Amino acid sequence: MVNHCSRLAVAGFVGALGWLVACDSRAEPPTPVALVATVAPSPVATVAPQPTLAPTATALPTATDLPEPTATLVPTPLPTAAPLPAGWQWYENTTYGPSYFRIAYPATWTVAVGLQRSGILQSSGISYRAVFTSPETGSAVTINVWELSGREGDLVEWVNADPARAVFDFPDEPLTYNATVLGRPAVFHYHPARWGTNDFAVTLFVTGQRRYRIYFNSATLPVTEGEPQIYRAMLESLLIFGQPDGQTVIPTGWEVGAGLVVDTRPIETAAGEPVEPATAPLTPLGGLTGVVESWQEQWPSFRFTLVTDAGETTLIRGEPFRIHFRGQPIDYWFNANTVRPPQPGERVTVTGRLIAPNEVVAGNITIERDGLMPTWFSETLVEMAPYWEEENGFPTNAIVSAADVPYIWLRGPLQTMVGLLTDDTEPPTLPAAWQPYAGSTALVYGTINPETHHMAIEEVYVQDGPCYVTPATTHCQHWLQLVPETPQAD
Repeated sequence: MVNHCSRLAVAGFVGALGWLVACDSRAEPPTPVALVATVAPSPVATVAPQPTLAPTATALPTATDLPEPTATLVPTPLPTAAPLPAGWQWYENTTYGPSYFRIAYPATWTVAVGLQRSGILQSSGISYRAVFTSPETGSAVTINVWELSGREGDLVEWVNADPARAVFDFPDEPLTYNATVLGRPAVFHYHPARWGTNDFAVTLFVTGQRRYRIYFNSATLPVTEGEPQIYRAMLESLLIFGQPDGQTVIPTGWEVGAGLVVDTRPIETAAGEPVEPATAPLTPLGGLTGVVESWQEQWPSFRFTLVTDAGETTLIRGEPFRIHFRGQPIDYWFNANTVRPPQPGERVTVTGRLIAPNEVVAGNITIERDGLMPTWFSETLVEMAPYWEEENGFPTNAIVSAADVPYIWLRGPLQTMVGLLTDDTEPPTLPAAWQPYAGSTALVYGTINPETHHMAIEEVYVQDGPCYVTPATTHCQHWLQLVPETPQAD
């Protein structure tokens, strides 16, 4: 039987990592509200569970996967507006020149428009903007239009010259034509929620003397089911005055939202050598203790020099927030709301990874202050090794003090956590419904009782689809929630 309140004793394993009591960034998103629209979402294929932890690459559709652009031989004006399904209505621009585009949108959404004479639009070069916003969630679809002078060059060149301006992001690789809108080559880019941003998707294309950007920004974490399909339906309904008509196709597979996003780029040592921290050796048992000599902070990273009790000067650096789940960082946490950062002259204890001689990427920092040892910075993600068993205790980086931090994430094979997730049986076994996922990667979230030093399992997810791998990130979108149980569709 599944035990939704399974408890894991951590008493006796006090020490290296510590816990944090800062406010929990896992704030509940707004309750999803069913949107009034009759556009049916695309069917979702059932994906077989992954048997191993190794991520596998799966590419989004590229330009070669898309249908050939089609176009009417001569430009045509907008036809008479066709009837729409219940809950949808047409929007046409009537405040800026002739009505040069029409698009369908949910009737419950609000519309706001802006012209180039406003300061923000004028400074960005945008001649017209329309913003369609859901009153239930705050998510929005924004249309930006530029008037082209003829000197901008190819759309892809313009996008890659300044991706932050064009798609509000810093893509891992140069963007290419990977979509079509009205039969024209288009650039589509999806950004999974992380680094303080929500899920968003951007589509850019050019018609005649205008450049269009149609941008979906989710206001919920995770993305509200159905809103990506509304974005797709709006794109497919678009008609532009005086321009040939044609097919609109954008990539699929991004609609389920962010899932797990891991930044896999190595970090550079002070000497400029790239190092993968996970492969570096751990600091000696008990960590390094000494006095803070100097401090540099560029949030969220930080550096300071530590003069250890052995008289050695060591560079300590923090590189947090490299692993996100559903938009929230789950690898580290700062206790910044109640504990000041370490100050020069204060004694601290640091554990972490030795990435170079006298250089440590911190995993945990505690401060000697006013007779106490508050934790200021700590890891909150524990990798559960496949060979871990309860009688062997926690893996090395899970030795914790439950007095400071109220929660923890565990990642590893579902079978590894069987003793945590099920009632006490001999031997513990997974429920039958979970057996297909026994070897698949699981994410387990739980809270710590600081008095009893027990962990209560509150959420369990299992990866049930492949990962998309780029040179800089691994993105695993598909997760099945096991605890708490979610209602199954009939």
